[in-house]
Amino acid sequence: MDAREKIEEIKKRVQEGLYFSRVPKKTRKEFIAWAKEEFCDDRGMAMKFAYEQCKEYQKIKKLLFSDGFLSSLKKNAENL
Repeated sequence: MDAREKIEEIKKRVQEGLYFSRVPKKTRKEFIAWAKEEFCDDRGMAMKFAYEQCKEYQKIKKLLFSDGFLSSLKKNAENL
């Protein structure tokens, strides 16, 4: 296989899927097992779900750790 054929093969593989590098082996193994069990081995939908959960958590975390929210919780707890 010459260089041009190899480049075409790589382009085809990249167009067909999403590839991640530098993922720890344990994390990769766990993700694949989770996707297989929870999403019928549909890694794309598993990634979409995980990404959406991450975004939601980031929004909630901002609320939970903002000074206004914590002080209002403290006031409500004192009034109980």
